[in-house]
Amino acid sequence: MTEKRLDRANVEDMLALTPSQEGLLFHYVSDRHQEEYVQQLTVRFTGECRMDLLHAAWEEVIRRNEMLRTVFRFEKLERPVQIVLKQAQTPIRSVDLSDQLLPVERDQRIREERDRERRNVPDLEIAPLRVTLCKLADGEGEMIVTWHHILFDGWSNGILLKELLQAYRALCLGQGSQSTGKTRFKEFVKWHQSRDREAQRLYWQRELADWAERTAIPELVDVAVDHAGGIPYKCKLPLTEMETIVQFAQSREITLAALLYGAWGLLLSRYSRTDDVVFGTTVSGRVPQIRGIEEMVGLFINTIPLRVRCGSDMSGHQYIGLINDGLKRREDFEHTALIDIGTYIGVNQREPLFDTIVVLENYPLDMTLLQDELLKIKHYEMSETTHYGITIGIQTFGGLELEIGYDASRYSKAFIERMASHYSQIILELTKEPGQAIGLIDMTTDIERNEILHHFNREIMPASTEPVHRLFEKQVYETPDRLAVLSSGRELTYRELNERANRIALKLKGRVADGEHVAILMERDEHLIAAILGVLKSGAAYVPIDIAYAPERIAQILEDSGAGVLLAAPEVAEQYGYHDKYLDSIEASLHGDEGQFSNSAEASSDAAYILYTSGSTGRPKGVVVGHDNLLAYVQAFQLEFKLTQADGFLQQASCSFDQFVEEMYPVLLTGGRLVMADKMELLDQSRLGRLIRDGGVTVVSCSPLLLNEWNKQKHWEGVRIFISGGDVLKPEYYANLIKSAAVYNTYGPTEATVCATYHRCSFQAGGSVPIGQPIWNYRVYVLNGVGKLQPVGIPGEICIGGKGVARGYLNQPELTAGSFVDDPFLDGGRLYRTGDVGKWFPDGSIQFLGRADEQIKIRGYRVEPGDIEHHLLTHPAIEDAIVLTVDDADGQKALAAYIKTDEIKLYIEELRDYVETRLPGYMVPSYFYSITEVPRTGNGKTDKRALAGMASPLARRSRDDVPLSEIELNIRRVWQEVLKLEDVGPHDHFFDLGGNSILLMQLHGKLEKEFGWGLGIVDLFTYSTIYKLARWIESRNTAYDESVFGGYQTLPEQFFTRSPQASGLGSIRYHVQGELYGNMQSVGKEHNVSTANVIASVFAYLLAVRSGQNAAVIQMILEDGKRVSPWQVLLETISGFPDLFAAIGKLRADSDSASYPLNGVGEIPTAKGEQEILPLIGWGELQVDAELLDTYELIVTLEDVEAASQLTVHMKFNDRRLRKEAVQELAGQSVDVLRQLTESRILS
Repeated sequence: MTEKRLDRANVEDMLALTPSQEGLLFHYVSDRHQEEYVQQLTVRFTGECRMDLLHAAWEEVIRRNEMLRTVFRFEKLERPVQIVLKQAQTPIRSVDLSDQLLPVERDQRIREERDRERRNVPDLEIAPLRVTLCKLADGEGEMIVTWHHILFDGWSNGILLKELLQAYRALCLGQGSQSTGKTRFKEFVKWHQSRDREAQRLYWQRELADWAERTAIPELVDVAVDHAGGIPYKCKLPLTEMETIVQFAQSREITLAALLYGAWGLLLSRYSRTDDVVFGTTVSGRVPQIRGIEEMVGLFINTIPLRVRCGSDMSGHQYIGLINDGLKRREDFEHTALIDIGTYIGVNQREPLFDTIVVLENYPLDMTLLQDELLKIKHYEMSETTHYGITIGIQTFGGLELEIGYDASRYSKAFIERMASHYSQIILELTKEPGQAIGLIDMTTDIERNEILHHFNREIMPASTEPVHRLFEKQVYETPDRLAVLSSGRELTYRELNERANRIALKLKGRVADGEHVAILMERDEHLIAAILGVLKSGAAYVPIDIAYAPERIAQILEDSGAGVLLAAPEVAEQYGYHDKYLDSIEASLHGDEGQFSNSAEASSDAAYILYTSGSTGRPKGVVVGHDNLLAYVQAFQLEFKLTQADGFLQQASCSFDQFVEEMYPVLLTGGRLVMADKMELLDQSRLGRLIRDGGVTVVSCSPLLLNEWNKQKHWEGVRIFISGGDVLKPEYYANLIKSAAVYNTYGPTEATVCATYHRCSFQAGGSVPIGQPIWNYRVYVLNGVGKLQPVGIPGEICIGGKGVARGYLNQPELTAGSFVDDPFLDGGRLYRTGDVGKWFPDGSIQFLGRADEQIKIRGYRVEPGDIEHHLLTHPAIEDAIVLTVDDADGQKALAAYIKTDEIKLYIEELRDYVETRLPGYMVPSYFYSITEVPRTGNGKTDKRALAGMASPLARRSRDDVPLSEIELNIRRVWQEVLKLEDVGPHDHFFDLGGNSILLMQLHGKLEKEFGWGLGIVDLFTYSTIYKLARWIESRNTAYDESVFGGYQTLPEQFFTRSPQASGLGSIRYHVQGELYGNMQSVGKEHNVSTANVIASVFAYLLAVRSGQNAAVIQMILEDGKRVSPWQVLLETISGFPDLFAAIGKLRADSDSASYPLNGVGEIPTAKGEQEILPLIGWGELQVDAELLDTYELIVTLEDVEAASQLTVHMKFNDRRLRKEAVQELAGQSVDVLRQLTESRILS
């Protein structure tokens, strides 16, 4: 049967679909090329294998089981139906592989047959079931059964195989067929329809009451992942462990399911950092009320949520017992449709209730019953995919075996392997120590613990017993005449700086005792450096205060620190009441008593300085840093960056920031020079460049935003190291700097003495940069809520240990006790709890995810604003992004994104489409605002309170107040009927208004029945608002004629994909620079062609070769940027690149005579074939959106910056149609061809 049209005389019955079938049908019609819910059973037979009799046996089995004769109809129907045929021509194919000489060749052919059958998604309207019978040798064969899950479930496999063997035996013995006598599937449909929906509603509303947080496993981002459709991961626990598990369940009278569900719930709790989780579970659905249901073939299985509360104080036994009791209570409600459950509890069904599902496979193929004297089953294998992020199948026969299917575009194989080990670890912990609190169960394996503690973390170096100033004095002794400080043209050698510090220390002698506090309120110059060293020499701890601070804040710091002496100018000291308790340190350093000062403070454990940071109460809090903390950091810095006496460090930070500490101490304890930039030099880039050059600056530390500004300049030739810290760093901020210098991203709070992690940057496309790996003398952990190590990929609180951890907060013992705790992984160690959230990457670096106290809940999900910001920053036009919560019109929490762009205009629709393809719906901001700058607080952090007053809403492409067209009115009327709503706007999303998958199918059926627009379900996904759908329908009636474009470009099949839910806004950017750029210009001059024509020739050549037809069709934007000229290039008429240059030149010269306007063409779809596209090449910036990429699937824009010797090639592509890997390959080939063309002058 190859036709969809049915013979009425061949129809046996017509049934409604069960809710489970409707759900599967929805996924099928959404994208008929996806392999979701395609199931496959392969069985190896030995014995008397006769392919003709196996074929006949299958026909008998199909005759007995009506679901094997069922097809489906849904086009133009408000509700789909399943039609049972009297006779079905099921494709049963025989393949003879017995001529394969080698077993390895035969096995390869078998794998190819399996893959081919699985990729060829069964057609539900014609043949949902297919069978392939492979003869391998005399007495051996393999059967491949492929079907869509909508027909029958896993339990049915055993029934089918048993009946197949019975039929085969009967045929071999010449016996007649047996009577079926089976209960019809319609009885199950009728039973389903008779269920008490009110009782179901009450149960599920009670079960999921107050459930506020959907459970999601964090995706593995910023690392390479497998191609979509990863092979399921399998692992097995030893049989002895399984015996322990079974004994545990039996001894406590609980089901094995309760234990396995409980372990998964605990894993999800740890992964998602919440103690209330929900995940999917499957139930067999074979209800005893229907006679003979155990022998029926069909889809009875149902998927329903299981809610698990993981209070950390519960014992393992109590925890599993509660789950066991809950499973018993839900038995009468296991047949409720998942869509109905979502409706009962009132959740937005754009997002699923859960993203992970546990399938307990309690339907083994009983090998003892499936053996026959004539035909024996040697082994079998089942495979299927679902639409869930993770599907974990569990078999408990002969050991505990896990098979984990996963979305490989979100999770790597290594991530899944680690997750499986964590799950196994939790199961064993629960069974071996059921009395311990579940909060104490550690899922991290010994291998992971060793990796984190001993490989990700570095060595703690031997401690120095001397204070900082003693080491400085040693450096003075070694290099007395080397330049120490350069400030505003004034130079101080190490001897001169030391003498000034000694004079200040002598003046302080008798006025301060060891360990007392001395405040410093001075301008930032060489006198400040001398003052700091003088205070340290006196035995006191210094309190640096930026003189530019507001008087109120200065007064608060002076009061809180209890500073006995203030180093300041007399008039400044008077202002703050230090009439006789001040020291004019400048005067003292220049004219004070001479002599080497030696104080009694010789212990490195004494306080060195107190640095004040912002406090949550609005009052600053003082962080007390000891000499040993400071020296541990300096030692790590010197080791990492290999400082020498030849290095110069630019000093630009305020003394109140720990960046000042980073700038001052490492270089002065090495013998290098501190080059201090004054205010005017910091404001004038050219003056700063001269200072860096003339002062011999080799190391610069700054914020990411300042680094971005410097990245645009060319004053930094002598700098070998740029250090960024304090905020999110993007690769674009250092793209030029990294060509001639090392760029580092760093992380560390003041409480951990400047920095705890370093990451040496490499160029990468988009996104934020890791904060790096722990440095020497520091320990960094990612911990869960009870202080256990979080494994790779799992978010937790970043906690810092090691020698750099400060003493605590001055005068705040309770705050200190809460933030500074014992290190559980290092005897005698201390740990600072940062309150920041991060996670390990597999290479031992850490991704920063934001503040723990900034987490919010949106639509039941826990959301990290930093995660959303990270994805927004991947958009090529976005320079900075801040995400906050706001109250919507109903007083509910909603997300707002504040966007700073690089002068490219963004529209709300475009940006929302972009984000929706990269984040779950609940993480897509409801509001988008445009800002010109990110406001900063006094200490350089984002001023989130100021954002609202300086933002304006991002523009829409269209407005709701525009009168609706006739098509829009028709669509809205059908939406209103299906959704049973009156208030429906043209830009509302279907699912936001209460839509679900079943209603979407109803919408599709009504639209097609009334208007016959030829829509697919996928179109309703792609054009998810009334406005978008209407524009698309209208545009199809005015398609451009192919002749306008000069034809279409053909490409091989591997270039294409079908990804309707992708954004349509793929992007790749690369640079032609350095020697290659120079060579390209030389080729252009040699052949009298422009750089643009050289690149156009390269792409024309590549497209022609990849087409397989030696022909390229390119659309070239003309110089005015408003018109497009179609170019056709035939390689067979061209002998080499010189001829190609000439042909391209002639096409460019003749462009005006055959061109069409670019404006508006993006809204007009074209009649391209499945393997045809329209490539477009342009010069300079081009506003590209998803509509334009619907017409031109590949857009190449070129930007030639001759002053920088660089050509930027930006390839934007429609990732709904083109595979990113194929476009990346094309980009790489363009560079290869250009390199050969320019370096070797191979022009043929």
